[in-house]
Amino acid sequence: MTEEEVKEARKQSYIAGEYFARGVIKTLVCFCVIFWVVAAVLAVGKGLLGIGTNNSDLDGFRRSGFHVRTDYGTRVQYLVTPEGHAIPRVNKDGQTILIPEGGK
Repeated sequence: MTEEEVKEARKQSYIAGEYFARGVIKTLVCFCVIFWVVAAVLAVGKGLLGIGTNNSDLDGFRRSGFHVRTDYGTRVQYLVTPEGHAIPRVNKDGQTILIPEGGK
């Protein structure tokens, strides 16, 4: 091979590598865009459909913030508000709800 042929082969190799790199980058960008669009659609759909919520939630996007805590010394369960107020859980007869001995 002559020196000119070697230079031309290197040039063609460089151009092919450049096109390959551009293709890889373009594919990665497309994948990322599709991923984030699907994630956004699922997040909005979850909020609109109310998936993962219950009747104490304000709507699909704003949860009530209430959670249950248990005092394992007395076995009493408390409903705790977002502000930190603890209210004992009671059944329909007004009796305090207790967890079973040694249970959760």
